[in-house]
Amino acid sequence: MKVIENLNINRVQLLNKGLWNCKEKLSFSMTGHAGSQIIQDENAEMTIDVVAIDDIVGKDNVTMIKMDIEGAELKAL
Repeated sequence: MKVIENLNINRVQLLNKGLWNCKEKLSFSMTGHAGSQIIQDENAEMTIDVVAIDDIVGKDNVTMIKMDIEGAELKAL
């Protein structure tokens, strides 16, 4: 976020949410490296808010979306 502020970029919107096929809370295992992942565990150490990309984008003309979501691409798209 600091980089965006420092470069005075005003056409970028950062959202602290994960992408999924609907709006909900998912359990997340945060290992601090590439092993971090969505898990099916009601007692997980962490939950994250996820949203559908269509709910965020709406009818806006989006020219680029960058995703690094390791295995959740189909759900996100």
